[in-house]
Amino acid sequence: MRLLPLALSVDPVACFGKMDGRGQIGGSCRFCGQQSVVRQEPISCTEAGSKRAKDAAAQACAFCQLVRHLERPAIDREASLIWLPEMTQAALNRVAWRMFRILVPERNKVVGVNAARTGKEPAAGAAALHQALRDLACVAAKELGTSSPSELGEVLLKLPSEIYARRAQSLGGIRLLPHGLFFVGGRDVFASLCSGGHEVARRDHRAGGEYDRDGVRQPRV
Repeated sequence: MRLLPLALSVDPVACFGKMDGRGQIGGSCRFCGQQSVVRQEPISCTEAGSKRAKDAAAQACAFCQLVRHLERPAIDREASLIWLPEMTQAALNRVAWRMFRILVPERNKVVGVNAARTGKEPAAGAAALHQALRDLACVAAKELGTSSPSELGEVLLKLPSEIYARRAQSLGGIRLLPHGLFFVGGRDVFASLCSGGHEVARRDHRAGGEYDRDGVRQPRV
């Protein structure tokens, strides 16, 4: 499957990514390729580099919705800007899904100090990775002048169309790091996205399906 370009964007007029139930269950995100067993919503991508009618709105995971909609009301709680030129935004989103599917179930648990030191506790490793990535926000602030997605969104909204079209090149290694939050109607629904994936994956596994416990599609053997 050909992935669509994924650049930090604003689209207040055609903001489809609202988890309104119009998306399909399962499949893969058209922007990062993340396989999912939970609902992915259609978002506008008419300026994402595709002129084909079927690409006017494409299925997108929650993290790619954040990237494409920096005008979201709670975007500064949902994510932050970091400097990570070594990794594409699509790759970062896939890593973030893996990371939060470990972290979300552990949010109400205490990870032992010894486990964190030895690295035997998966949640400790995921938490350390997330903190290391969040620390890159200070580098983004130096490079860009801010680590706030909403501030960048405000600037993008004011850009002439010809300059806006070149934003990916201008922003260079600036990436959007998800925080494991996704607000719909003022309520964080991210945990349900992760837990839903786990539950369906477990059912599919018992039925001989092709999803692992992290909700990632596995090839049949």
